[in-house]
Amino acid sequence: MQVIYSLFQIYLLFAALSAVLRALVNNAGVMVFGEFEWQTQKLAEYQVNVNLLGTMRITQELMPILRENHSRIIVISSHCATESLPGISIYGATKAALLAWSTSLRVEVGKYGIEVVSFIPGQCNLI
Repeated sequence: MQVIYSLFQIYLLFAALSAVLRALVNNAGVMVFGEFEWQTQKLAEYQVNVNLLGTMRITQELMPILRENHSRIIVISSHCATESLPGISIYGATKAALLAWSTSLRVEVGKYGIEVVSFIPGQCNLI
């Protein structure tokens, strides 16, 4: 079952709970194994839509709340963003794009008191 909330419903929920959004953790990801040539356009778009565009959509939708609360945005990427591996080229491309986006976003929203953290599991450095 898929539940979709509008921004207004999210505001109401936070108000009812007297809650504050301190962090948004973007951790969506799908990986389709197979060489690039073998993957259909549908499979490529699926990975791009979930891994990159889905993360961007939810972040954009929540920006008013994030800005209001000086929240933190945590973007979970992958070591595949910086270490290309065969059989997951599209996945790696989406995670590299996510890393580039979060780096730019950090500069854009820093002026609002929003911190953006890029986290790559398996590595010991935060970008």
